[in-house]
Amino acid sequence: MPSPFPGMDPFIESQKWEDFHHSAISVMRELIAPQVADRYIVNVQERVYLQEIAGDERLIIPDVSVIATEQPWLPPTASSEAGATVLAPVECLLPKSEPHKEGFLEIRAVEDGRLVTVIELLSPSNKQRGTMGARKYLAKRKALLQTTANLVEIDLLRGGRSLPMASPLPPGDYFVLVSRGQSRPKSSVYGWRMPERMPTVPIPLSPGRNEPPLDLQNVLDLVYDRALYRLSMKYNLPLDPPTSAGEDWWLKTIRDARTTP
Repeated sequence: MPSPFPGMDPFIESQKWEDFHHSAISVMRELIAPQVADRYIVNVQERVYLQEIAGDERLIIPDVSVIATEQPWLPPTASSEAGATVLAPVECLLPKSEPHKEGFLEIRAVEDGRLVTVIELLSPSNKQRGTMGARKYLAKRKALLQTTANLVEIDLLRGGRSLPMASPLPPGDYFVLVSRGQSRPKSSVYGWRMPERMPTVPIPLSPGRNEPPLDLQNVLDLVYDRALYRLSMKYNLPLDPPTSAGEDWWLKTIRDARTTP
């Protein structure tokens, strides 16, 4: 059973993103690999880094008020032998972090293993400036754009800040950047709104080769159906990020249709 939404399911972003990300990358390879099997191989790769756990910012700073009440100030105690001041340490906590893994696709030429195309599905941390995920991804993006390899960057997240561009993006809630190595700095950007069906985008290969299509709507439908999201998605919860005032009526229509017998 497909998602009740005609295009991208916006509730996946806050409820199922990590699971969706890994599943979608695998489905994309499943759809692309047979189309390029004569000359290219499609590999799933993984980027790993430590990411601070959201909501633990309070652990960075020790509780000064507790120190002031439980450990009142005393004159420093001098050591008669060494003449040094001995201080009692205060126990503090470091920010909690956990390994974070992001999958992406690499298309390489069979004959020599040359990197031809990278397909990235952005994660929330990639769009949060100052995080380790953003720094690592932007460094990789910058390095890749200095080569002749193609980049397909898929942004199915409404939250966060758009990645750097030299010109404004088209109107939309979601975007796909197709950057062909031989055409830079010019790139093709696909933008669409939440109520619209997700597009089919071309996957560039070596110059002169046919570009196989990737139907993003099909990717979503396959993941949604195989993972049985219909059993675990909670459409009664507030949408995060929230919709605008003009989109509230549309969201209500979808919810009402889903609950109508």
